[in-house]
Amino acid sequence: STQPWIDMRYAEILLNRAEAAIEMYIGGHSISGVDLQKDAFDCINDIRDRAGAVLLNNTSEVNIEVVRKERKKELAFENKTWWDLRRWRIADTELNQRIFYVLHPYYVKENGKYVFLRRLDERNSRYNFNVLWYYEAIPSSEINKNPNLLPNNPGY
Repeated sequence: STQPWIDMRYAEILLNRAEAAIEMYIGGHSISGVDLQKDAFDCINDIRDRAGAVLLNNTSEVNIEVVRKERKKELAFENKTWWDLRRWRIADTELNQRIFYVLHPYYVKENGKYVFLRRLDERNSRYNFNVLWYYEAIPSSEINKNPNLLPNNPGY
């Protein structure tokens, strides 16, 4: 492959499965012969076991917050968080009026090491997420093909 990165790892597949299973379990849906909460539990423990992390003890410990936190930890530096927040429809509450931290690297010559200082962004800029961003505009070329798609998504 000429692709220089891995787009999806097995851990993400397990996280997707755990998220789908727990969402279905919470929504009262079922699949015959499958304990959805146990399925989510097994997926999370498979990921934790591979990482050498503490395993969950029983299925009652698995809920949507546990699955989302596990996803944030496992995929922290893989540019998935933005899309997760949008999919979960919590980006506006998580991001609005937020000031992000930045890391300032300094090289200490005497020690031959870098030191990273964590500070609030000096620009003091606050991030805002517009709820319209949960949606994308329906392209006009598609609306021309099918006028029943009107009205377009809110705000477009």
